[in-house]
Amino acid sequence: MKTRHLKSVGLLAMCLGSLAVTEKAYAYAGAVVVTEYTTGGYAYNYYDGVGSTTRGLIGGVFGNLNNSLGTSYARSYVTSDGMGGWEEVADVLSASGDTLAVWGYGVDPGSSPTSTASCDPNHRDIEISDPSGASRWACFLDTVENSTQYSFSAWADEANIEWDGTAGYNNNRGHAWIHCYGNAEATARCIPISHYVNSGTAGATWTSTSLDIAGQDGADGEFCMLTGINGTFRTNSTSYGVGITHTLFGDWTLTTSAGVGGTAECDY
Repeated sequence: MKTRHLKSVGLLAMCLGSLAVTEKAYAYAGAVVVTEYTTGGYAYNYYDGVGSTTRGLIGGVFGNLNNSLGTSYARSYVTSDGMGGWEEVADVLSASGDTLAVWGYGVDPGSSPTSTASCDPNHRDIEISDPSGASRWACFLDTVENSTQYSFSAWADEANIEWDGTAGYNNNRGHAWIHCYGNAEATARCIPISHYVNSGTAGATWTSTSLDIAGQDGADGEFCMLTGINGTFRTNSTSYGVGITHTLFGDWTLTTSAGVGGTAECDY
């Protein structure tokens, strides 16, 4: 039984002055935002009424990915609402007493082709199939997890999406691969896009960094999502991690806490 449904509509986005995560679900031009956190155990939040071609992507991960339960994860996905419609879901699972949070973004590319792939310490370099019928596409994280006890416990633990540059594919970006270094575990999803805008990287060992990765207004359909994370996710705080924020002025910013890093891409 669903116990949470926080739905409001507006152009409000996360405040750039703080990465602290509260439980929210709302829409603004270009995307649906669903945030969720837990201080131990499973928790989820959702937004009803998204389109059937909406895809769930991750815009932020915060807190502790310890896996003393056997596994922990932060995810964003779209599923049936059981009544003939669709909903964007953000959910998290963490060990007792461990704080873990996720920002889930529901982005609707307007067409249905999609493809996914996962990597882990035993499957480090995985090619993501090209979305069937798409002429141009981009790929983003939709899940980060820890089932090995050690995932995301060191700076070298990294999951990211890279392109092989094969000519003639995807506007010469080539095929996409998801790579896991160290003890990272993650899943990526590829969706159709019209145009690539920009990308950026933030984070350095024990240094906080903010980076404006694009300057176009989300009302034009632009969105920016995570394409990689790395570092030590072992802090019990909803304000410690990596996240992408958006303002009413159209600025997208990738911000990381000390000890973690992230990469992001903007498209429309």
